[in-house]
Amino acid sequence: MLVGSSLLALTLMLTVPFPKHSSEASKVSMAPTEEGVTARKRSVEAAVDSIAQRALQKYSIPGLTVAVIDKNEMILAKGYGFADLQQRVPARGDTIYQLGSISKRFRS
Repeated sequence: MLVGSSLLALTLMLTVPFPKHSSEASKVSMAPTEEGVTARKRSVEAAVDSIAQRALQKYSIPGLTVAVIDKNEMILAKGYGFADLQQRVPARGDTIYQLGSISKRFRS
């Protein structure tokens, strides 16, 4: 439940399986093709879109931002819903949220 203008931070971690290469295929080329990288990014984005939309609805979250990083490469950074619900400002991949009291849970 959200109280007042508090924001709920939601962190989604995705593990994206990568296809295993056969020994013959790996001899030909180890570098991914541009089409393969683009297809992988689209696949990751579609999966994240689905998960994010369900999270917005299920937990009544006004907005969230998800970043997917693989081997130090940013695969996706995308916002969903609103960063500021009252002002109707959309969430973006580079949105910085005010965490407020939720950060106390992470201190020890």
